[in-house]
Amino acid sequence: MKYTAHLFILLSLLVNCKPKSPALQQTGMEEQLRDKLTGAWRMTDYMTISNEGDTSTDERVQFKMYVDGSVMWGFESPAEYTEWYGYGTYNIEGDTLYETMLSGSWAFRQAIANNGNFFRIAIDVTDSTYTQIIKGPEETTYESYERIRN
Repeated sequence: MKYTAHLFILLSLLVNCKPKSPALQQTGMEEQLRDKLTGAWRMTDYMTISNEGDTSTDERVQFKMYVDGSVMWGFESPAEYTEWYGYGTYNIEGDTLYETMLSGSWAFRQAIANNGNFFRIAIDVTDSTYTQIIKGPEETTYESYERIRN
């Protein structure tokens, strides 16, 4: 639980110290999605499908938080790392979420150095659930979340 406490402290600093930027010009649908996405989410399902059709799942405990154009995520890390988290900015255009990751744990910084820090994500958001699909060059990742906090 030490990890979770650090994650929430970092999110609090991110939200409270971030200078307020001018409001983004968004359509009604984008504003509704942004409003629905705001809050904290716990992942309930995770699956990847490789281009060859192989599937894999993961039982990790992962959280994502969206507040005022900032995103942060983290999960209980594999044994070889002491931490695994990232943070950045997000924007919504239509039904697509764009995340630009700025930094994070050492392991995540290595991943974005090798694979890039920009993610184009198809999303579907309701009041209590959130799903995302990330198509990568070698696989497609499906993640489902449930709301834990507005």
